[in-house]
Amino acid sequence: MGEEEYRECVDATFESFRTYDQYVDVVSSWEHFLTEQYDTNDTFYFDRFPAYFPSDSDTSLEPSFSALFNEDYGIVFDVNQKLPSVESQFETRLNELEQYDQDLQFRTGNGDLVTPSQHDIALLIHGDNFQTEKLRIRNALEDGELDVESNLVLLSYQYIDQDTNPKYQFQRASMVGDNFGDDALPDALQMSTRMSMEGGTFENINIPAEVFYDRKATGVLFNTEPPSLYLACYVWHTVFYDLLDDDQRIVWQRRDPTKTLDLVVDVSDLTERLNRDYIPGGGVHEKWVDNTLEYMCVAETAEKISDGEYYVKFRNLRDKRREYNDTLSDRSEHSDLAHLFAEWHCENTVELENRELNELVKADSANGPNKPREDLTQPELGEF
Repeated sequence: MGEEEYRECVDATFESFRTYDQYVDVVSSWEHFLTEQYDTNDTFYFDRFPAYFPSDSDTSLEPSFSALFNEDYGIVFDVNQKLPSVESQFETRLNELEQYDQDLQFRTGNGDLVTPSQHDIALLIHGDNFQTEKLRIRNALEDGELDVESNLVLLSYQYIDQDTNPKYQFQRASMVGDNFGDDALPDALQMSTRMSMEGGTFENINIPAEVFYDRKATGVLFNTEPPSLYLACYVWHTVFYDLLDDDQRIVWQRRDPTKTLDLVVDVSDLTERLNRDYIPGGGVHEKWVDNTLEYMCVAETAEKISDGEYYVKFRNLRDKRREYNDTLSDRSEHSDLAHLFAEWHCENTVELENRELNELVKADSANGPNKPREDLTQPELGEF
C-alpha cells in the first residue's frame, strides 16, 4: 500500500467530513440568531431543510436554509466553502443562484405556505476564500453573467477558535452585491442597518459556539446528502447503541473494542427511525442510509446481507478513539471516530483491487452473525 496515497485518501475524506460539519454549524448559528431575534409571531419560520417547487419546473429548489419573517419578507441562504474554479461549473452555479430569483412559497410557523412580497438571496462564502469569490461575483454582476432582481447579499463566515469564547463570525461585503432589503422588519431588528454604516457601525454577527449546540444536536444535517463518513459516525455514535438489547449494553459498557455486538439493520427502518426520533424534519433519504452502510462495509464494520439489509459489527470504540482526542481541534464530537473510520476505509480503498472492493459490498445471505446470539450477560455479570 502506498503510504502517500493512503494519507491523501484519509486527508481528503476527513476534509469532506469537516467541511460538511462546518456547514451544519453555520446553519445552527443562524437558526439560533434569527429565532432568538425574530420568533415573535406565528408567521416566522426558520427552515433547516427547505424545498421550493416553482410552477414552471418539475425540479425542486433546495437552498441551504431559509427564513420567513412575515408575509412581506424572507431570505434564502446558500452556503459554500468556495465557488467552482472551472468556468463552466461556475456559470452553472450562477444559474442556480438565479433560480432563487422568483416567487417562492415559504413555510410558516403554523404550517401554511406564504409567498412574501420580497425575499433576499444571501450567499455565504468561507472567509479563507471570500476575497477571491467576492471579486468573481462582482465581475459576474457587472458583466451580466449573474442577473437577479432580488437583493443579493454576500456574507463571509469564519470560525474563530479562541480559548475563552470560540465563535462563528459573519461579515457582509460592503462593496459587492446588495444590502438586506428588510424594510418590512421593525427598525431595531433590521440587519441592513446593523451590518452597514447606516447604523453608525459596520457590525459583524458573532455567534458563540456554545449557544447553538442544542440546535445542532437535533438539526444534525445540512440540506444536502452528507458524506457517507459523516452519517456513519452519527449513526454509530448516536443510534446503534439504542438498538442494543439490555445484555448487549452491559457488554458494551466494558469498553472492549474487540467484542462485537451483532446488529442486523434494515435500511427502511433505520431511515424511518432517523427521521422520526433523531432528526425531525431532516428528510433523510433511504439512499443516503444505504450509501452509508456500504461505506461501512468497505471499512469492514458492516456486511451486506441482502438489498436493504445489513449486519453491523458494532463495538465500543471509545478507547480506540481516545488516541485522536489530543491531536484534533475540530469541534465535532465525532471527529475522532471519523479519523478512525476514514483510516479503515482508506486502507482497503488503496490496498484492494476493484474486484476485492466489490466483494466487500456484495449482498450475501451468508453474511451476518455466525450463530444465534447467546445470553451475553452471564460471563460478564461478575464485573458489575
